[in-house]
Amino acid sequence: MSYLPISGGSPASTTPPIAGGGTTGGSVLGSVSAIGSVANLLGGIVSSEVIGKTIGQALKDGFKCWGSTWTPTRAENELPQWISIISNHFKQALDVPRGELEQSVNNFFKTFWGKSSFEAGSTTLENWIGWRYDTAKDCTLRGLIALEKGVDSYINNTLVSTLKQIGPEINATITVTSTQITLRRTNNKDGSGGTKKAYTKVVPQIRVKLKADVVEDVKDLAGNKTLQFFGGVGLAVAALFALFAKTDNKKKGRSKAKKLYR
Repeated sequence: MSYLPISGGSPASTTPPIAGGGTTGGSVLGSVSAIGSVANLLGGIVSSEVIGKTIGQALKDGFKCWGSTWTPTRAENELPQWISIISNHFKQALDVPRGELEQSVNNFFKTFWGKSSFEAGSTTLENWIGWRYDTAKDCTLRGLIALEKGVDSYINNTLVSTLKQIGPEINATITVTSTQITLRRTNNKDGSGGTKKAYTKVVPQIRVKLKADVVEDVKDLAGNKTLQFFGGVGLAVAALFALFAKTDNKKKGRSKAKKLYR
């Protein structure tokens, strides 16, 4: 059996309902990322087309140079891996009930810089980009600028666009603003040994306005009694009730159900 979808056009899910549903942000689905249509959107955020476009934006004003720790060529070669790492953090941020989406995603935009690295103990994205604002020069500087441009392009052109598409799938309106955060380059790869020069970044922030959950009006077999279920677990119960009513209908009559969006 499939549960009723949150918003029109979205495929139904067999994910069990979460506790504490209702109009305060709960839904039939345990997390935003569990919605089939959202999962489809997330499947495209690391496509070859996305990566190619991101690299093109990063190297628009770059040039080839060698002999430095960081170069535009290194940025070109490593950006696909950085994109994959960032996308994994982004997907984790969506693994929450829709009522917690705003806080989770906003926290992601502020903190993934210091959590992103190729492997445990290696230099983080926050550290690499921080070098640009500290002592990097010549080819190293240009390479780090290309890295930062690539990351910014991926965030603003791919992740923000995906969030806007997710809104209708969770029966919510998502608006995008921005805020300025402070990041710091550390002395050592593992983040120890104090900090060097701080730098600022402007990052996206979202506002999620949840629309009222689906309201199910389910009439009994005689048509003279209405049961209303509001979102969350109630929707799953409504689906079960409707199913049993339909089964009994073979003997006692025909049930009527009406689905409204408020």
